[in-house]
Amino acid sequence: MHALQMQGELDLSSDSGSLPFVREVTLALNQSLQALVTAIEGDRIAPWLDQLKQEAAPPISSNLCAALVQMQDEKLENDLSIRFGWAASLPAPASTPSVIRFQRDYFPRIEEVRRELRGTQTQREEIFIGTVERLEGSMNDQGQREGDVVLSLFLRDEEALVKARVYLQPTDYTQAVRAHETDGAYVQVKGQLQAGSRLRQLTHAKSFEVVGVAG
Repeated sequence: MHALQMQGELDLSSDSGSLPFVREVTLALNQSLQALVTAIEGDRIAPWLDQLKQEAAPPISSNLCAALVQMQDEKLENDLSIRFGWAASLPAPASTPSVIRFQRDYFPRIEEVRRELRGTQTQREEIFIGTVERLEGSMNDQGQREGDVVLSLFLRDEEALVKARVYLQPTDYTQAVRAHETDGAYVQVKGQLQAGSRLRQLTHAKSFEVVGVAG
């Protein structure tokens, strides 16, 4: 970046006409991350995404969101703080935060933004075999348990197991509980597996059943 001989053309709110390109990029990243945090904290993801999709060059990309999500360790459940340092000879605008913090519960929302911005993502619809790793459901108004279940799936074109979250209705959730409580139990589910690099989403689940127990 230091080797570039021309100025960038990033649209910043401040007067950046005479700023070095490296400073423009850093400010743009700062503003983009802050906009993402503001949308999450204000519970305005949906309207913010609608606005982004109308822009010719949106400041937030699917790849940027994927990079942020990869900085979280599921076991540690860590927060993420990104700190910006500025040269004393060219101070940043007063409104520019020096630290942008993503709390651990922000990461599912960032993953949601990543999926929405990746408009050409490939969906896989087939029958999957796997195991139940975690139950995250809750009681509904009828006193039945339903909700998210985290699975480890076997994929023919993947060397390692793939983790996926699926929302199950009460009948299917009961089967998931049964599998989770049975050592060596496998489940079968049909649906669309969204592309992703970490915890994927399994949508449009059409069937869910326990298919066998390892001997």
